[in-house]
Amino acid sequence: MISQIIFETSFAGLIIYLVWVCFLLALGQNSQSDKVELGFDQSYRLVILVPAMNEEAVIKQTVQLFLKEAHQLENVKMVIIDDASDDQTAAVVKRFISQTGQERIQLLQRQHPNAQTGKGNALN
Repeated sequence: MISQIIFETSFAGLIIYLVWVCFLLALGQNSQSDKVELGFDQSYRLVILVPAMNEEAVIKQTVQLFLKEAHQLENVKMVIIDDASDDQTAAVVKRFISQTGQERIQLLQRQHPNAQTGKGNALN
């Protein structure tokens, strides 16, 4: 008797749970929720500062990903701050800028003795 009551209660709970899941899935199919408009006041400018020291292996990918993700945001710019890298970080960025003609990417280079004193100093 008790086992049958437990079974019936569990079965009813399972049915309620499945109905609830179907309800949530049906509500999740709203096609308007996918339409997000990116809108910025065009008078604003956003500058992303990227401190870089010895980032030769990844800096090109960083710049390419920025351009891909921000392609619709023309008022967003990236400034790479080369902190006197020992590798070819600055050369890779310069080559990328010259090959693509990108004006949204800028390179600043710090020189010794003021360089390599930390990311905070590079950003300042």
